[in-house]
Amino acid sequence: MQVARLIDPERVVRLRRDVFVRMIEAGMFHDNDRVHLIDGVLVQMSPQNDPHARAIVRISNLLARRLGERADVACQVPFNASEYSRPEPDIALWPPGDGPVPSQPLLVIEIADSSVRDDRLIMAPIYASAGVQQYWIVSLRAGLVEVHTVPTGDGYQRLETRGPGAAITLVAFPDVEILVDELLPPS
Repeated sequence: MQVARLIDPERVVRLRRDVFVRMIEAGMFHDNDRVHLIDGVLVQMSPQNDPHARAIVRISNLLARRLGERADVACQVPFNASEYSRPEPDIALWPPGDGPVPSQPLLVIEIADSSVRDDRLIMAPIYASAGVQQYWIVSLRAGLVEVHTVPTGDGYQRLETRGPGAAITLVAFPDVEILVDELLPPS
């Protein structure tokens, strides 16, 4: 039995981001304790399978080639999304020289193999409320990319699903187009 399910949610104390960062700095987590702070809760990050890891490398290299010095490409680096959230997206574009933890990513990408539900229902509202202008979910199983734009306080107003043969324009760089085929594994 999992006791946590029996606790009244009203009694749970949410952890603030600054406390979480102090816990990291104090060495309270080990290297294999892959956790991030999501809405005040410590959430264990899913282990990566080979297609997920390969997609991160392929897409980050693609973005670095296309954008050059215009943006920094960061892989699984945390950013301060809110007082209670410090997610570590698979890939994020940062303004160049924005410091060790970005205040405002230009684009966030989650690679979804088995995590599509969490990326849609949990991560999308967090990224939207943080003001991330464009959020992609690259679904490896479905062979599609969900493009979320127009953030609000609790989600994105616009969602477009793009399949093979389609192109996606970067909101932060309207002159840059990425083909969905470049984001998905070669068939």
